[in-house]
Amino acid sequence: MSITLFVRSYGPDYKWLTYAIASMQKYLTGYATSMLVVPEGEVPPQEAFAFFDSIIYSRQYNSIDGYIAQQLDKLDAYKYVETEHILYTDSDCIYTDYFNLEDMFSLKQPILYMTPYYLLPPQGGHWQGVVEKALGFVPTHEFMRTFPIMHRTETVRELSEAYPHLYNHAQGITNRAFSEFNCIGAFAYQRNHPYYFTEDIKPWPCTQYWSWGGISPSIKTEIESIINATH
Repeated sequence: MSITLFVRSYGPDYKWLTYAIASMQKYLTGYATSMLVVPEGEVPPQEAFAFFDSIIYSRQYNSIDGYIAQQLDKLDAYKYVETEHILYTDSDCIYTDYFNLEDMFSLKQPILYMTPYYLLPPQGGHWQGVVEKALGFVPTHEFMRTFPIMHRTETVRELSEAYPHLYNHAQGITNRAFSEFNCIGAFAYQRNHPYYFTEDIKPWPCTQYWSWGGISPSIKTEIESIINATH
């Protein structure tokens, strides 16, 4: 179960990234290598050069909305990753306890949490229509339930090959109505890829903040207490 720890970040999130790196250094084990993707022309924080095994400078999507661009860079992860699995985590994801990423597997298959759309409120259920427009079928479940998210590298590659129009579709969106993780999850579920699909959601030891909201003094104190905690 070889795993690449994969992060896509950019300038406004670099302060978050330094905290994320500190939490990953302290708490994460069980991965083979780590990779950071940033837009071409940017310089990530020094901590990134010390922590990540490789840094990719992406230039393909620099001219489009950054929210869409970062999703397409995640869909492109299979182009760079050599391991069987990709562990997607974000700059504003702070790990809160010791966590072996091999615990994200059951019966040697990556655990993928999901919830039926009929159980979700309208705000969460809108992803169903978003995925339908992208992939051409009505998905039954929502797959962006908790971070981090583990995916098979082969599944991400096969999605891109099966739906080569997906990139143009995403780049043409003006209201940010696109979800890379729901597309990957719906594709994997429909094609019956070897995942351990489950509705029994048990959150991983990770808190995902909202990077666009900034790091307030109280959030800074909270994160630093997590990173400096003794267990």
